[in-house]
Amino acid sequence: MTAPSPQGMAQISFDKITRTYPPRGVVGVRDLKLTIRAGELLALVGPSGGGKSTTLRLIAGLDQPDSGTLRMGASIVNGRKPVPPFNRGVAMVFQDAAMYPHMTVRRNLTFVLRQHSVSHDTISPAIHDIAALVGVTDVLDRRPGELSGGQAQRAALARALVVQPKVLLLDEPLSNLDAPLRQRLRQEIRDLQKRLRITTVHVTHDQEEALAIGDRVAVMRNGQIEQIGTPREIYVQPCKRFVATFFGDPPINLLRGQLLNDQDGARFDNGQGLTINLLKERNPHLPSVPVDVVLGIRPHDATPADGFPAPPDIWPRLSIAIEHREWLGDRVLLRGRTSDGQRFDVQTGMRQRVPEESTILIAINPEAIHLFAADDEGIRLPSRHEASA
Repeated sequence: MTAPSPQGMAQISFDKITRTYPPRGVVGVRDLKLTIRAGELLALVGPSGGGKSTTLRLIAGLDQPDSGTLRMGASIVNGRKPVPPFNRGVAMVFQDAAMYPHMTVRRNLTFVLRQHSVSHDTISPAIHDIAALVGVTDVLDRRPGELSGGQAQRAALARALVVQPKVLLLDEPLSNLDAPLRQRLRQEIRDLQKRLRITTVHVTHDQEEALAIGDRVAVMRNGQIEQIGTPREIYVQPCKRFVATFFGDPPINLLRGQLLNDQDGARFDNGQGLTINLLKERNPHLPSVPVDVVLGIRPHDATPADGFPAPPDIWPRLSIAIEHREWLGDRVLLRGRTSDGQRFDVQTGMRQRVPEESTILIAINPEAIHLFAADDEGIRLPSRHEASA
């Protein structure tokens, strides 16, 4: 199977697309603006009901938007006469393999090719090529019920790819598999996508999977895009508190406090002895009056201060009461609380000996903090390494 030419790859553009479902008017997507670049693998991630599967169905033509414009390549595919699913050059792989159970894998592939009017002489070579590419040559003559979970999903992927689609839609295809197999198959999907350069949209609820598989990641909530960017951008510079809390295992620590910006400089103060300097002088991009904020720091960006070389004026200290200790193989997760009862977790090396029910000082990396507005929107504010930008 050869990769499509750049002219054959499809860019997908959503322009203020809205889709609601009667009778209660449940919102699938609302005013969705999204561009999926030709030849990229975009991971769509977010909580249940966020609009991920609706987005896939709109691309496939299984749903039609109530308003807005949906383009694939240069063509508008919705409107008075929507382009039917069969003519969109789209293939889908679902959570379960969804193959005809009474047919062998070979017959399933043959059936799809005949539906696409592929000539009889080219069916067998096409099946041979895609089976070798996806790794199902040895199970072509088995029925779906005789396959393992990994074999079934590879066969479903082969069925989708054998017709050489312009767009590949993956709707949580790995969610029913065990963890080691998920990791192996997500790498195989990524390798295949790089080789074939098919525009691919991969829907998942697994934040680790989204970061591992996507060229870019789009975070959806309530039918809208919260943030879109590279995996590094999503993790290192989350634009909202929601995005910061959605990614990371263990999750990010959140501390409430105030942002002060006066003649003594810009700084965060939680009122419990933790002060983090953002700038030595007042920052013109920040409010000049005290503002309630939420500071985020990931567990791996904090460390027990005992024996830690950086002084407190560089890596600020925070007192934590350790409640539980979890061994995670090569690391230890210390679960604790601040003096005012806020949860705070620290991830450290397995050789770090910190007893449960003890109170310790934690050193916080000031270059790794995130600042968010304290309101429900939780927009990101300039932190130390961004304040002068």
